[in-house]
Amino acid sequence: MNSSDMALLNLYNKVSGTLRSITGLFVHSPGPILALLAAVFYFITDMSSYAGNLILNQWMVFMASAFPGAIVCFVLTCFRCNDVISAVQRAPLLIFFIGSLQTLGQYGVVYSIMVIGPGKATTLYYTMPIFTILLNCLRKADVDSKSHYVLTALSVTGVVLTSGSFFEHTDDSERTYPGIISQIAAGCLALTAAAMHAGVIIARKITADYHIDSFIYLSSFYAQFSLTAVVLCTVNSAWSVPDTVKDTVFVMTTGVTSLMGWVFLLWASLVGHPSTVAIILTSGVAMAYGGQTLLFDIPLEPLPILGAVFVCVACVGVAIVGLVDSSDVRDEEMPSESSEQEQTDDESSRLVTK
Repeated sequence: MNSSDMALLNLYNKVSGTLRSITGLFVHSPGPILALLAAVFYFITDMSSYAGNLILNQWMVFMASAFPGAIVCFVLTCFRCNDVISAVQRAPLLIFFIGSLQTLGQYGVVYSIMVIGPGKATTLYYTMPIFTILLNCLRKADVDSKSHYVLTALSVTGVVLTSGSFFEHTDDSERTYPGIISQIAAGCLALTAAAMHAGVIIARKITADYHIDSFIYLSSFYAQFSLTAVVLCTVNSAWSVPDTVKDTVFVMTTGVTSLMGWVFLLWASLVGHPSTVAIILTSGVAMAYGGQTLLFDIPLEPLPILGAVFVCVACVGVAIVGLVDSSDVRDEEMPSESSEQEQTDDESSRLVTK
């Protein structure tokens, strides 16, 4: 065997070893990988939503975002009609309410992406963990941890820095009052989307006793999202189609990748720790800024970048606090389990003695 064959064999062994390691990691700890896949699909959704607004009007972008998921959920509902009917009979208002929160949040985040760009919109949307803390505090009437005050302050600082850039534009059309107001409105909608989706998390925690499958909520969301998109396109006379097949496929990518992002996120939340998932999802902010610069030549601005750092640090901090809290709970539970085991051993020994 000559040197070139040996080199190829070594390369093959390294590649196959790496693939085996990745496969083993996915099998034993799939949560982080699934969360990363969710972040990647959301990144593609952000980029295609922004590009779709350049190809079509915003109303058709909403339509493209809604219908692929609506079709998939409709088909699955036909196969699981008994489960859907049972859930609707048990909690119709709850399913409608959570679906409505998701729908309003989705409109907010997609619109903000189209107006202020993927980077700023994603940064503002990733304040969702802070809204989750605030809503949870309102529900419990107390604060879980003093560190939450610091994390909330960091997140608010990031929002202020990101929003401050709305007033600093070189484009004369964006420097007008309508342009500034449009950007501020888009930023507020991104924050509203974060609050809405945080409300979904809290509402599902409160109503966990109903044991309603995530698929039911997802179907409610896509049903409302697609129906309202049809109404908006009709009212605004905005029905149109892309000029080429390539543009059509590109626009439809928004809905397909959005659905895949939801699926992988739900899957990651089921098999992985929620705090770990939240940490990995913050990579979406870096992806959004990098993608908008490479694909659309949107220049990087110092204030939004600094704001993104503050928001990401706050998001990661919330996740770390969650990991520490869950670890403390496990540590508190372990002595009780061991004491129960010792008590059982003592009773067994007494029985043997008798």
